Amino acid sequence: MWNDRRGQRQGRRGRVAAGSWVLCIVAFGWPACGPSDSGNNSEIDSAVARDSATGDGAPLGDGARLGDGAGLGDGGINCEPPDMLIVLDRTMSMHRMPNGDPAPQANHKLSKWYLAIGAIEQVTEDFQERLRFGLELFPTDPQGGACVTLTQRIDGTTATNPRCEPGEMLVAPDVDSAAAIDSALDPEVTRLCRSTPIGAGLQTALDSLSALQDPIRHQYVLLV
Repeated sequence: MWNDRRGQRQGRRGRVAAGSWVLCIVAFGWPACGPSDSGNNSEIDSAVARDSATGDGAPLGDGARLGDGAGLGDGGINCEPPDMLIVLDRTMSMHRMPNGDPAPQANHKLSKWYLAIGAIEQVTEDFQERLRFGLELFPTDPQGGACVTLTQRIDGTTATNPRCEPGEMLVAPDVDSAAAIDSALDPEVTRLCRSTPIGAGLQTALDSLSALQDPIRHQYVLLV
């Protein structure tokens, strides 16, 4: 069974590699410590260049200096891996292909659902030692058959879950969490729900990360 599951994952990743240009991933974050990431990138690049050339520790935004141990991108003061909570849209439109047409029953791998999950599995495995990945799906699946499988949705079955529900965090951010995220996601089993409450989903992410906040780590959301 494990080998079958591994083969399915590799198949999904092959599809992602061939068609990753159609997948749009938007990231944003709020730092828990260290230099602000909200400034102009060219200014940061210039500061990095100056520090590399002179070693003078050019100041960045809130007073942190590149020469004094503050990390950029890889975490906080001690290069602690940052929290990266993946927030995945599980709504019914994910049964469609990137061109907007429903995926064929004969090839579910053409659906946005398969593409998104394959991309998530690949990036979490590749970077799980450098980032503390977690997983949230939105909206919440109330269980009891209210949300539908990919096969059911392609057949035309509509979910009946309540609208405008918040998201649910299935895997808390941590290093080496790729296996846990992989276990929580299966495009043929993980269900699709109705309504697209992005705001509620991001509020869930904010609340979840705030409860886990540590001053030595940055925190980010990866919205898929």
